[in-house]
Amino acid sequence: MAKNRICLTCGSEYQYCPNCSGAKDIPAWKTEFDEESCKDIFNVISGYNMNIIPAKDVVAVLKKYNITDTSKYKKSIRTKLNEAIETVEATKSEEKTDNKPKFEKKSYK
Repeated sequence: MAKNRICLTCGSEYQYCPNCSGAKDIPAWKTEFDEESCKDIFNVISGYNMNIIPAKDVVAVLKKYNITDTSKYKKSIRTKLNEAIETVEATKSEEKTDNKPKFEKKSYK
């Protein structure tokens, strides 16, 4: 019999029974996450929290799943996702200002 479970990443309720006959074809991560995107986000945020994974990799996972709205995720996950997004955006805007061509004033005498 399928058990009601709650996704660690988004908090959604879903049903999964690891002991049911149909479970052998379902990935083991279903015991903790309702969707593969939630599993991947949880994993990348865990690495980000430990300073193992950079912010750009967090944003890459969001892009992989076309996630533009982080409001569906639990507060702790959402906070870190938004932090990573802001870090990447700040880095991009710094790069834009640093890459402006520098012109030298020349004196023509």
